[in-house]
Amino acid sequence: MARTRSVGGGSAVSLLFPAFLAGLAALFLPWLLHRFSRREAPEKPFPSRRLLESTDEPVARREEIRHRLLLALRALLILLLCLLFAEPWFRSGTATLDTHTIVAVDTSLSMRAGERWAFARQKLDELLAAGDGRNLELVAFDNEVRELAPLGSTPATLRAAVDALEPSLAGNDPDRLFRWLRQRSASSSALVTVHVISDLPANALPDNEQNLALPDVAALELHRPDKPLLNVAVSAEAFTADQATARIAVSLSASRSNDAGAPASTELPVRIVVSHGARELASATSTVSLAAPSSYLFDEVVLPAEATESLQISITPVDEWPGEDALAEDNSVEVLLREAAPDAVSLLSASAFAPAAVVFVDSALASDDRAALQPAAGKARTPLSIASTDLGELSLSDEVTATLQDGNTVLLVDSASSELDAGTAGQASTDIEGEPLGLIDRSHPLSLSGIDWRGTRFHHERRLPLEADDRVLLQTRAGVPILIERQRESGHLLILNDRLDGVDSNLPFEPAFVALVQRVLDWADRESGIRDEWLVGETMKLARGNRLFDAAGEPLTGLGAGRVAPEAFTEPGRYTLLGNDGETPLVVILDPAESDLRPADAAMLTRWQQNPGMSVADDAPAAADSTRAPAGEDDDATVAGSPHPASTDDRLAARASAQAAEQSRDHWRQILLLLLLLAVVAETWMANRRLSIMREGRA
Repeated sequence: MARTRSVGGGSAVSLLFPAFLAGLAALFLPWLLHRFSRREAPEKPFPSRRLLESTDEPVARREEIRHRLLLALRALLILLLCLLFAEPWFRSGTATLDTHTIVAVDTSLSMRAGERWAFARQKLDELLAAGDGRNLELVAFDNEVRELAPLGSTPATLRAAVDALEPSLAGNDPDRLFRWLRQRSASSSALVTVHVISDLPANALPDNEQNLALPDVAALELHRPDKPLLNVAVSAEAFTADQATARIAVSLSASRSNDAGAPASTELPVRIVVSHGARELASATSTVSLAAPSSYLFDEVVLPAEATESLQISITPVDEWPGEDALAEDNSVEVLLREAAPDAVSLLSASAFAPAAVVFVDSALASDDRAALQPAAGKARTPLSIASTDLGELSLSDEVTATLQDGNTVLLVDSASSELDAGTAGQASTDIEGEPLGLIDRSHPLSLSGIDWRGTRFHHERRLPLEADDRVLLQTRAGVPILIERQRESGHLLILNDRLDGVDSNLPFEPAFVALVQRVLDWADRESGIRDEWLVGETMKLARGNRLFDAAGEPLTGLGAGRVAPEAFTEPGRYTLLGNDGETPLVVILDPAESDLRPADAAMLTRWQQNPGMSVADDAPAAADSTRAPAGEDDDATVAGSPHPASTDDRLAARASAQAAEQSRDHWRQILLLLLLLAVVAETWMANRRLSIMREGRA
């Protein structure tokens, strides 16, 4: 059952395409046909005309239009055709249409920050109080969409669903939400309005602008808190070569929800602690700024004598920060202790590379002894292979194809001739301004948003032919794709639109290149076999005979025949996979993208609000500035009264009126088509009857 919306207005008859009424001038044609198509009667011998008195033929003779019914039918055909093309529609008094309201509330990790969840509960209460409940559908979303109360639920059911709702620790998957909204609105015959209650952080909108389209939604309202928040998060990796000492690389990131408060250059002091259980192994003090991530390296941390599979890394503030840390959940992370032996990376088609490219790639892989570049040997495959080819043609060699078929990852580098003079190699970053990056896919497992790209510039404008399923991960402000993931039946193909010779860009000279190559290597390692690192909210599929245990040793699932999908990971920490090959330690971490509280891209949000056919209302200010209240003061945006502001009501009324007009046009179109068919049949019958009479020689 859905609530009805009334669309007021006086009675009116209108035409969608009135210009077609000019065809009514053709009504003159049937009259001409009947007026001047008189047939002369033939003369026949008459034997007794000698006895008739001769008379003079009259000078003028009155002509009468015959077959008037046939003339009227032909005029009616022309009239009906003109009206059919003009598409009349009729609106009388008040139109009544069903409405369907969808309320989608964000339950991802970032909604735990500050008082955001209290804001969400307040908005839910307002929406429930404003409607009758039976036209409302309630859903929650994070990395999946869950239906909490279907359409037609009673107010008691809705209230129970709201009271039981709590934010999760999972990340946000905006593509899944928008896909669900498109499918749900397309299947509804009512007028659909959507309310989204979310903080709309940087990862809240799909990176592909086309995925924002909601063609069957009449209006969408965004309800987002605007209180300025500060957040600092930590991530880390740990390696050991001898099980006695470990090298730990710690990454720190800081973000804020708007521009209020301290400038981006402000350094935030933090204390980093490495521990195992309750035992502290090492500590240090470092800083992080809002402008860019920072890192700290513990070179030799002495490990406990007992067997150690994982370590805990945590941070605490030092001195005073310009605001409280909004998320405590991302201030600690558990990391697995991995073997420090360098990985092997295969070099395919070495002769196709630019001379300097191999040196740059090898140097990036060798940083921190992460990996070693080696020529491909026979059929031996490594999780990551690097190859080079002309991206303009992009024909994969047999060697690359075989590597992908083995389920491995290939990073494909351009080998086409450079558009710049090779003599400028190494000077491009200083002699040519170049284009910075404009698009970064924040939702990809490579976590590219955690890399500092500020100094990277690209100097070519080589646009690659993209396929339908290509995913652009990096793109310049000029729209040139730099890093692309191309879908394959097996394996993963990454395409880097750069020769890595220092001419196309200054990327090989930037620290971002080392971080990029190492993240590709880590991703390839994870995808090549059983992953040892998972995100909260992800679901693990296990083969028959395997069992999964949490950190307390409690089994999460038991397995029968075939493959099963256990419940998604709901808590971070260390897990153990018990299978045919013994025990394998796993670690579940929070989605790093949820720690980034920066707001969604303003330009994309503006384009979304200008989406034709749908009105998008936002109850938060478009942008924040330094004149806003400092952190800690309640400046959340609120909506007074009805959840439908007057402007939104007007837009909904216009959409409902248009929908009613379309229904009216469909109704009149059917009537006109039926009348036109009857007129054609009648005209055909009468015209054939007239021809039959004329053939028999009767006037």
